[in-house]
Amino acid sequence: MKKIVSCLIVAAFALATPALFAQDTLRPEVAKPAQAGLDLLKAGKFAEALAKVTEAEAVPNRTPYENFVLDQIRGSAAAGSGDSATAIRSYEAALAAQRMPPAEALPIMEGLAGAAYKLKDYERTVTWARRYYAEGGTNPQLRRLLATALYQRSDWAGSAAELGRIVADDEAANRRPGEDLLRLLGSSQAKQNEMAGYRLTLEKLLRWYPKPAYWRDRVGQLQRDPAFDPALLVDSYRLLFATGSFDSANEYVAGAELALRANLPTEAQKLVDAGYAAGKLGSGADAAAHDELRQRASRGAADDAKEFDKNLPPSPGASANVLVSQGLALATAGRTERGVALIEQGLAKGGGQQPDAARLRLGWVLATAGRAEPARAVFKDLQAKGGSIGELARLWLIQLDKPAS
Repeated sequence: MKKIVSCLIVAAFALATPALFAQDTLRPEVAKPAQAGLDLLKAGKFAEALAKVTEAEAVPNRTPYENFVLDQIRGSAAAGSGDSATAIRSYEAALAAQRMPPAEALPIMEGLAGAAYKLKDYERTVTWARRYYAEGGTNPQLRRLLATALYQRSDWAGSAAELGRIVADDEAANRRPGEDLLRLLGSSQAKQNEMAGYRLTLEKLLRWYPKPAYWRDRVGQLQRDPAFDPALLVDSYRLLFATGSFDSANEYVAGAELALRANLPTEAQKLVDAGYAAGKLGSGADAAAHDELRQRASRGAADDAKEFDKNLPPSPGASANVLVSQGLALATAGRTERGVALIEQGLAKGGGQQPDAARLRLGWVLATAGRAEPARAVFKDLQAKGGSIGELARLWLIQLDKPAS
């Protein structure tokens, strides 16, 4: 931000040019110190230039044009010496004279906005940035300053509107929107309780900057939604785990307990083992409970392995529910190809009591097995269905399409 502001100030507070003197008449007693001040400006001697302006201002009964010229020289000298407050006052006075052509006025408005932002004068920043755009300015960098100034003065709706334009322009140009801008946009939306927009912004962050904190936020919102289907809670934890977003013992425990409830002890065992490896399980006041959970998962996984050898393949008349459940058990135990085949057989028979959930779980199995393209096809079909299934499918597609690290 400092770099942007400094560039704006340098660009805006351009030195007054001799052409300005030709537009009107300066009396000699004003023209002489004014010209000297202009020469000093060009030499980078800002304090001396200011002294020449003071000398010229001692001349009584100055004309509006004389004040206009002196305001510009003072503004440039003050900007060069780092006195932004004086520079702002001087150039505001020069613009108020309405003598400046648009080609010269626009960069000065741009600089006024930048200098005001540097002074944390957000009201003035907004005023000059909006006037700059209203009068034909096009520099996209200033829109970022405008959006941030609006945010700083608690105009959440205004900030979100400006940030939305920036993000839309970036996306239209196939540019990755800045993470800081997306975060600011999301905050502006959340502060005005515009949660639908916030979720979309969060998903943009997931697409471009897929950090665990963003995944936990987005999946947490989904889980807390009153319309969320509790039967899919296990699937939401699967997505969190697949994105590397588990961060607490509670998440490992909840995911494992839900997997056990779904009769998938091998999945539960993997989650518990991962929790121990991450240092999240096995210590503190809950160490004994974690150990008990690990034992339950291990026993169940061992029992499943024995059953796989005894009772597979399923009988020809096996129901869709049986085929899907056995397919998931096999897939989570590492027998992916056989598991996928059984799930697909179950889907061919109608998918059982929850066909869309069965398809979602097929997509999960394919995705975690590294079969991205068939998984993507499954999720794209489910995304169109909307509801909890559709949201989970859309989030899985974001995970599959994440940029390479």
